[in-house]
Amino acid sequence: HLLYPLSGQVHGFNVFRYADEARLWGGVTAPFRRRGVGTALMAWGIGRARSVRALDKVYAGTSSLRTDAHELYRRSGFVHARTFNAMVHTNPGSIPRPTWPPGTSWRNDLGDHAVAVATDVHNRGFVGHWDYRPMTEEAMGHTLNEPGAGPELSFVAYLDGLPIAFCLCRVAAPGGFINMLATDPEARGRGIGLALLNQAMVEMAARGARVIELNVDAENPTGAIRLYQRAGMTTTSSFEIFELDLR
Repeated sequence: HLLYPLSGQVHGFNVFRYADEARLWGGVTAPFRRRGVGTALMAWGIGRARSVRALDKVYAGTSSLRTDAHELYRRSGFVHARTFNAMVHTNPGSIPRPTWPPGTSWRNDLGDHAVAVATDVHNRGFVGHWDYRPMTEEAMGHTLNEPGAGPELSFVAYLDGLPIAFCLCRVAAPGGFINMLATDPEARGRGIGLALLNQAMVEMAARGARVIELNVDAENPTGAIRLYQRAGMTTTSSFEIFELDLR
């Protein structure tokens, strides 16, 4: 990360994060915007990204309302890639335990099998989505062990004994967050994704979550937004993703 000190105080920062993909995240305090601080920070971040030879893209994002930041990204060579919606359920304690479709069941806390099962279902469920790339078991292992996550918040749905949907959550009471929800394309349209989502939110509420949030691609091709709305979630804001081709 880089901090930008002015007049003895820090008025801007930029963080370069690289795991399975590269992202830039930063900001400048309002009184020091349009004074070249953001441009300097962005140049540093792009330089850091270019120093990683394996990278072909770097991503950055901000609120849909921050048109000044959008201009900065474009001046720095980024192009708009996608819009995401932030959605929230404000009363998960009211969600009843779901009735599961015939032939289906769910489990969490899969022990040594969690990483392999989650990786497999994730990669089947997200094929055809924007910016899809197969997730490795190593990357999934890191995701499953993020602060607030863990095996007890990794939920898998089964159809006739086979894993066909996966929901990964994390809780930092009083808040909860759904990291990902994936359903095998062959199992969609049967109510399994909705049952798994509701089951996950019931379990999160039992662990202290009073508000549950998630982010979803506004152009999701599988009807995910309608699914979340059926579960009682509403859109509260949106943010824009920009990408820079490093090749």
